[in-house]
This record gives sequence, C-alpha cells and structure tokens, in this order.
Amino acid sequence: MFKTSSKEYEAKLEKFLSALRDEYERKLVENKKEQESLFAMKESDHIWKSQRLETELAFKSDELKAVESRVESLIIQISKLEGDKVGLEKRLEISQKERRLEKDRLEQELRAKEEEAENVRMERAALLDQYRDLMDTKTALDNELANYTALLETEEDRYVHHNHHNV
Repeated sequence: MFKTSSKEYEAKLEKFLSALRDEYERKLVENKKEQESLFAMKESDHIWKSQRLETELAFKSDELKAVESRVESLIIQISKLEGDKVGLEKRLEISQKERRLEKDRLEQELRAKEEEAENVRMERAALLDQYRDLMDTKTALDNELANYTALLETEEDRYVHHNHHNV
C-alpha cells in the first residue's frame, strides 16, 4: 500500500511539475515575443524619428545658409551704393535684425531637435535595459527551475535508496 501511494504521489508530483514547467515555458515564450515585438516597434519608430530629424536638420541648415547668403548680398549692395547711404544703412539694420531673429529661431529649433534626438536615444537605451532585465529574469528562472529539478531528482534518489534499504 505504501509503495502505491508513494508512486501515485510521485506521478502526481511529476505531472504537476511538468504542467508547471510547460506553463512557465509558454508564458516565457509569450512574454519574450511580446517584448521583442514592442522593442522592434519602438526601435522602428525611433529610427523613423531620427531620420525625420536628420532631414529637418539638413533642411534648416540649407535655410540658414540661404539667409546668410541673402544677408551677404545686402552687404555687398550697401558698399556699391554709398550715395544712398542713409536708406541702405536702415535696410542693413533691418536685415541684420531679421538675420539675428532667424538665427535665434533656428538655433532654438536646433536645440529642440537635439533634445528630441537625445530623448529618442535615451528611450532606446531604456528599452535595451528592459530587454536585458527580461533576459536576466529568464536566466534566473531557468536556473531556479534547474535547481528544483535537481532537488526533485535528489529526493527521488533518496526515496528510492531509502526504500531499497528498507526492503
């Protein structure tokens, strides 16, 4: 009678552990796929944002060069038309003020774009850290499962050894 209930207990225990392992592995695979999908989606979004920022930055740089070119042209005209000095000096002051305002605006936009790019890099780094944490958790759970398996096998060997000596 003792052997039968012991075998039943071992069978139930083995069945329970097997079900527990299967559930753990299923959830682990499910979580991993979900995190990989999320990571890929965010990475794609960050790449797209980065490319968009680079394009905008190139456009703003060309725009700034065009403004600077226009200001230089105005300065050349002033030197050629000294006869109308008062009017040209007034235009020069206006042009320089516009240039400063435009430069300030572009610098402010550039700083905002650089901050946005840095935020994208930081989010990407955070995602990588989350992924590493998940992988560390998976490894820890795998190790814990291996320890439980080893304990069960040890207990099983001890039980078999104990029953063998009692017989």
